[in-house]
Amino acid sequence: MAETAMLTALSDFLAGLAGLAPAPARVGVIAPVDSAQDLPAVVLEFLEVSRLEMGLGGGVDTVEGALAVQAEVSLTNPTLPDVPDLDLLSEDRTRLTLPHGGLVRADGTQGELGTADIQVQRGGQALTLTATPTTQNQYSADPLTGRLTFGSAQPASGTIRANYFVGAWEREMVRLEGLLRMTVLDTAGADVAAVSDQAIAALTGAARPAGLKRIALARLGPVGPVDPDRAQARAREADFRFAYDHVADRPVSAGGLIARVPITITLRTVTIDPGTNVAVDGVETDTETFVGQEGDA
Repeated sequence: MAETAMLTALSDFLAGLAGLAPAPARVGVIAPVDSAQDLPAVVLEFLEVSRLEMGLGGGVDTVEGALAVQAEVSLTNPTLPDVPDLDLLSEDRTRLTLPHGGLVRADGTQGELGTADIQVQRGGQALTLTATPTTQNQYSADPLTGRLTFGSAQPASGTIRANYFVGAWEREMVRLEGLLRMTVLDTAGADVAAVSDQAIAALTGAARPAGLKRIALARLGPVGPVDPDRAQARAREADFRFAYDHVADRPVSAGGLIARVPITITLRTVTIDPGTNVAVDGVETDTETFVGQEGDA
């Protein structure tokens, strides 16, 4: 979710690259309650937030290049979570279809894949890429279909983990706009003031997180008194008006092997008008989604 992604990105930034001192013991959406070990703390929350979809197709664009993907397939139940009836492993357990086809090299070019372009593990064991696999621990890769072929049958249990690159994927772009509140808490008022000032400078400075396109301080409160409900801490609030661009890459089918294909069926109909007894021609259409692998009929 875009909102959660934004809060996570800002939390990671304030906990690391912002270089706050004293370093916060907790940064994120969880406020300290009864433990001084959680102080200093920086708490983020939305007071207002709205979405504006960006790009073509309702905020989703098709992108080409090289997107790194990691896929895991259970050897006990080699199916996709959203397509439980589609078996990714052949009956003889020597051919495994990855969730995405249209694989490319790490630099985005087409052609035979090498060890820099695809890595496969079973459990913690790295398997060997070769043009002519002869053992259970060797495999070849067909980049067009996203199919791995092993030298012998894979075991009945375990997990195959594959790292590879797809050449086409969907990119979702969402702009968030609204009002963000940052609350800094600590036992010492001077530390609260120092950390909040540093955090404001970091968020509004040039080195702020990449997705934060626009941010301005809208309100800065005083350092408050000790709050027994907040780990005996003193707190200071700062509110910001912001615009944040969330980008999510989703390798959905990636132009490859496994895909959902809409099929529209058109039927000619003939009905009798009860008032005139005249035959009337008509057309009815029905669209269904076909999910399958290359070669399915």
